[in-house]
Amino acid sequence: MEAKTKWPMSDAEIKSSWRRCENKKKQVKILAELNAKTKPQVIDKLIQIGAMSAAESAKAKAREKEEPVSEPKEHRGRFTAAEHRKMFELRAGGFGYKQIAAKMGSTETSVQVTLERLRRERRAAWPVIERALRWYAAQPECTAEERRVLKREAERGAE
Repeated sequence: MEAKTKWPMSDAEIKSSWRRCENKKKQVKILAELNAKTKPQVIDKLIQIGAMSAAESAKAKAREKEEPVSEPKEHRGRFTAAEHRKMFELRAGGFGYKQIAAKMGSTETSVQVTLERLRRERRAAWPVIERALRWYAAQPECTAEERRVLKREAERGAE
C-alpha cells in the first residue's frame, strides 16, 4: 500500500465513480488523470477502499504490464474560483475542453468534469442566490448602481 497522501477526490467519490462506470479499464485511467496519480496507485487505492477485488486487481495489473505506464500530467489539485471563472469564459468564447485544458495546464477530462460539476451546482444553488439578490436589492442602503449590477448578475445566473 502507498503512504498516506492527499488525494483530490474523496474515497466516496472514487468508489461511486468506480461503481457507476461502464468501462473499468478506462475508468482507472480517468481516475489517475483526475487525481494526478499513476494507474497502479489508483488500483491500490481502489483495493484499499474496497471498490476492487483482488481478482480484478490481478487482471488490471496484468494489463498494466502489457501497456506502458505514462506519468500523469502536472495537476495542481482543485481549481480556484478564478480558474473556474476563466474556464467558463473560455467555454462561452467557443473554446473546446482540449483547448481550455491546454491553456489551464490541466487535462481535458479534468476540465470537462469540473465544468459539468460547476454547472450542476450552479443550477441547484440558483434559487437561493436569486432570493438573496432580491432581498439585498430591496434594502434602502442598496444604491442604483448596485441594483443594476445585481440585475445583470441575476440575468447571467439564469443562463
